[in-house]
Amino acid sequence: MNLWICGLLDLILIAGVVIFAIIGYKKGFMKKLISLGGILVILIFSFLYCGQFAEFMISHDMIYPGIFEKIHTGFLTKLEGKNITGDTTVPVFLNEYLGVPKLFANMLGKGVTNDSGELLTAADMAFAAADYIAGIIMNIIAFIILAILIFVVILILKLIADALRTNKLVEVVDGILGILLYLTFYAVGVCVLFWILSLFMRAEWFSTARAWFEVDMQLTTDKFRLSKLVYEGNVLRRLMDLFF
Repeated sequence: MNLWICGLLDLILIAGVVIFAIIGYKKGFMKKLISLGGILVILIFSFLYCGQFAEFMISHDMIYPGIFEKIHTGFLTKLEGKNITGDTTVPVFLNEYLGVPKLFANMLGKGVTNDSGELLTAADMAFAAADYIAGIIMNIIAFIILAILIFVVILILKLIADALRTNKLVEVVDGILGILLYLTFYAVGVCVLFWILSLFMRAEWFSTARAWFEVDMQLTTDKFRLSKLVYEGNVLRRLMDLFF
């Protein structure tokens, strides 16, 4: 569509700016920053310290004994009446005798060893396997607990941010910063979409749609279009063309 002073894409881009500016002012800067930062903190902190927290819980017999006992008892039950050959490897033992899928058995086999590096009896293998698997489960539980605790802290910070926004000056400043933040998100999203569009524009199967975009953005004329400015001046597109 080629309107008198702008194209359809121009109208969509302008509407997007207005919508994101309104959302940015209402949502504010602090809460969005807390949310984004909180996600990173949850993932990084929980990943880095879940092992230490799991060791702390194991050393204080928190949760671990019940998990280990259940897994160990299940393994021993599966071993009843079975004859284990002396040359059975840990992965084979896990897969054929304990019913662990082969892929996981090969992965777990590298960690299921004792101090000497050898597990000579079926009972030793069952105990070590149960201990190792229970340890993995404890790490997962520790990660979840830490993530929940940090999430609670984030919720508290959001409540504090809401309380601060009751002050008119803080609300205005936070709203203006929120507009800038959300418009940044919008600009990044538009750059990505127009970069994808530039890839499609080169494809032969896109020829029909390409003709429409060329008219709407006035790519073959000297007329100004906001969409043409974004399309031709796309930083992401230039970076991709430069390196790839």
